[in-house]
Amino acid sequence: MSSVAAGCLVTVPGPSIARAAADHRLRRSAWLTDRELQERRRRAVRTVDALLETVEEINLAGRGRQHDPLIPHRLRRLEAAIGRPAPPGVHRARNNHQLHAALMDWQEVLLDEVCPARELHRAVDGEQLVEWARVPSA
Repeated sequence: MSSVAAGCLVTVPGPSIARAAADHRLRRSAWLTDRELQERRRRAVRTVDALLETVEEINLAGRGRQHDPLIPHRLRRLEAAIGRPAPPGVHRARNNHQLHAALMDWQEVLLDEVCPARELHRAVDGEQLVEWARVPSA
């Protein structure tokens, strides 16, 4: 909407501009919130992966089956870093072999949270494997 005041053309924002600006602010806020959530999820995956590397080094050194008194300490640090508790299976681990397996399972769950499409790909792959298994070999 325009008006002429003292010979100057003045543009007055109408309701559509205000509505568009408000819509932009809402969308930007939602985008930033989603981006922050995704980054937290990715950080959780990276943090679990870092602990997995440590556990793998211990396992490769031949100490994987021994009782590891540092596991509770490592898990407390992990939970503090990602801001959520580890699943019960991770807490039940008494040696690094068990911890590695439990962390791998948890990492799968965390990866599914970061990338929900993984579930769809697993379903498709599973169906293809079933079909492949049904085909008689010549």
